[in-house]
Amino acid sequence: MGVEPRTAKNFPVVPTVITQKAAIFALGYKLSSQWQGSILAPYINQETDHISSVPGYSNFNIETSGIGDITAAALYSWYSSNKGLWGFSFGMSLPTGSIDEEGDTPRPTEDDKEQLPYTMQLGSGTYDFPFALNYQYSHSGAHSFNVGLLAKIRTGTNDRNYRLGNNYGLNSRYQFDLSPRLQPFIGLNFEYSEKIHGQDDSLIIPGLPVSPYPASITNPELFGGTSINLGLGLLWRVANDFRLRVEIGVPLYHNLNGPQPNENWQTTINISSSL
Repeated sequence: MGVEPRTAKNFPVVPTVITQKAAIFALGYKLSSQWQGSILAPYINQETDHISSVPGYSNFNIETSGIGDITAAALYSWYSSNKGLWGFSFGMSLPTGSIDEEGDTPRPTEDDKEQLPYTMQLGSGTYDFPFALNYQYSHSGAHSFNVGLLAKIRTGTNDRNYRLGNNYGLNSRYQFDLSPRLQPFIGLNFEYSEKIHGQDDSLIIPGLPVSPYPASITNPELFGGTSINLGLGLLWRVANDFRLRVEIGVPLYHNLNGPQPNENWQTTINISSSL
């Protein structure tokens, strides 16, 4: 069986499975009845399995881990005339996550450590600004509906001459009381991400036929797109000052800018306590 001819729509290296895990440590402080401040610090672990037509790299795996971008944010909340709760949050994401992660890939270099693609980096390398506007309405204390608009605006260009695309979202959630301590919920999330602006030139191979990009995840034009996800979860009020929230999300619709690995599912486990 011969090798399929190279075109702009196929690649010598193909990522098959991307696994991402993040432990996010958050600390919040209530400044007043309406103002609250918080700091979020993520620890990220991610790995990608690949198949390749390059000799010696028919199957290979790369992995990175470390601190991601730390975010400081403020939340202002107020009640409307119909007893709905509004909230507006804004913050700054600091470029504390590495954008210089290296690993052993098929790309020919003088050693076994090459710059890894955008998906395997731990941060953005730029100062970014997250915003959110939320509205929550509760009926008789037993049912609540929440809708939120979100955006992450990225600025400048990092040290590798690129900037990740802006992110926008529209989230909704319905929650009800199963018991005084258990509250199931269902949510629908719409997300839109832009392509990457600029390019890390260390990821391309100029001598390749047809296209200098050895894999889809090295081409900044193929990032971003639109997705709709469904989330199902349960909030357990273990005690008055201790909560456990578990959510499972699955994709319903994807319209991506290029060949990208499909998301199968995601799980969120949130443990919170107030002092």
